[in-house]
Amino acid sequence: MMAAAIGYLIGCIISSTVPLIIVWVHDRMPWTGVMIRILTGYALTLLCLWLTYRYDSLLVTIGVTLAFLLIWCAMSWRDLAPRLRMVTGRFSKK
Repeated sequence: MMAAAIGYLIGCIISSTVPLIIVWVHDRMPWTGVMIRILTGYALTLLCLWLTYRYDSLLVTIGVTLAFLLIWCAMSWRDLAPRLRMVTGRFSKK
């Protein structure tokens, strides 16, 4: 079961990052921050997968999931903050 998950994840990494890197380099796109975020997200996913495999328990799985979400939201805060303000603004105008 774990081998299938790892194989699927590696396939996703290759099929998503290779075309992005080719376009990024060829067309000189300003995607350095996005590429770092994508590669960091994949590295975090591999780390989380390893941790849940190494320490097989429900609490570890929940903790790893929450840690991943917190780190990802912190890395994406510049993109998330305006949308969160928009959503909270809609609910506070009642």
